[in-house]
Amino acid sequence: MGTKIRVYLEFLLQRPSRPEIDKYKADLTVENRKLFDHLLLFCYFDLIQYTREKKLVSIGDFYLSCFGLFAIIVGLAGASYINHYLGLSMLWFINLALGLIAGGWAILIWRKHYFFASRPSLWKATIRSNLQRLHDNPEEFEATFRRFIMDFPEKSVPKWNKLIPKLIGR
Repeated sequence: MGTKIRVYLEFLLQRPSRPEIDKYKADLTVENRKLFDHLLLFCYFDLIQYTREKKLVSIGDFYLSCFGLFAIIVGLAGASYINHYLGLSMLWFINLALGLIAGGWAILIWRKHYFFASRPSLWKATIRSNLQRLHDNPEEFEATFRRFIMDFPEKSVPKWNKLIPKLIGR
């Protein structure tokens, strides 16, 4: 079983698209196809765990944070212009500015401990981590994988596996 898993992981390391996965699975026996489906799902859930462990975040979240900070700066400039144009009190502007600055600090503090990476590189890092775990201690990896197969309901595997290529950036 360890050799099969290694071969399947090396295939998944290439980030195959949905048609490539379907073509690859067509050549497998029914038992191996089920094993491959579970391994694909195992890798996806391991990706989630790996990103939490290593504090990795998708690069898209980084862009959203940058957009939030940009919106705060534009909000400050807009508030300054409106305050000057309408002749409002300085207290109104100071309250608005402090609120926007506090929002910016919250975004920066929330993001300061994270490393941003693209989804494909997160996927490759997860697969490499699984290959390393399989190489270091094959019995433990296979036992963990078998527990995952026992715990995950058979009916929902195909539903999840249809979504995974989209989630990993293919």
